[in-house]
Amino acid sequence: MSKLSFSIERWAAWAPGVETPAQWAAWSAGTRPITDEPDRPDVGFLPPMLRRRTSRITKAALWAAHQCGAGENAWPTVFSSRHGELHRSHGLLTELAREEPLSPNAFSLSVHNTASGLNSIATGNRAPSTALAAGLDTVAAGVIEAAGRIHAGAERVLLVHADERMPAFYRPWAEDRPVVFAFGVLLCPPLSGATWSLERYRGPAAEVSAESAPGLAFMHLLAGGRDRLLMAGERNPWLWGRD
Repeated sequence: MSKLSFSIERWAAWAPGVETPAQWAAWSAGTRPITDEPDRPDVGFLPPMLRRRTSRITKAALWAAHQCGAGENAWPTVFSSRHGELHRSHGLLTELAREEPLSPNAFSLSVHNTASGLNSIATGNRAPSTALAAGLDTVAAGVIEAAGRIHAGAERVLLVHADERMPAFYRPWAEDRPVVFAFGVLLCPPLSGATWSLERYRGPAAEVSAESAPGLAFMHLLAGGRDRLLMAGERNPWLWGRD
């Protein structure tokens, strides 16, 4: 894959106890922790019916989208998550195993494009929207999809990534996510002096980030003022940079 270049016009991110740019900068510097409290982002901008139906991870994703101006223009959107609505899916599978009736509401909101669909409903955005998952490469895949739309002629593309701690049932067999968090970035064509880049890294892996959640590793680059980051992937690390 050749190097992708793009600019980020604005960004927003949420995790329990950390949501402003200053707080994320403090988190990246190690002076403000993400808490383990059962906080939820303020999604008062959503219609009451949607608020009642959304899970914590979807609330976080829609909060990030809203903060990036999802309701202002009909931009194409990309929603990425490694596991998405896994808690709802696990609940449905548990009900099936017990031969109990399934909740139609839970079933309709258990799909991977839940946040994408609800964002379109809430904002009236009929532009193309993609929901994707790619293991450890999910953040990179989301940026590749969004940047690809930019290079195909889109003026702006909104990328939203969200993840959360997996249900306890899966933790013995799969990598865990210690916190719930989401970020949104509004991508646009490369601007002089504010260009970001992404490419596959084929050199020594000694500097690859050890952060267990790639989305949080990306937050170090986004909020911490770094100009270079090596992030682990499924087969190859990813090299992120910015001017």
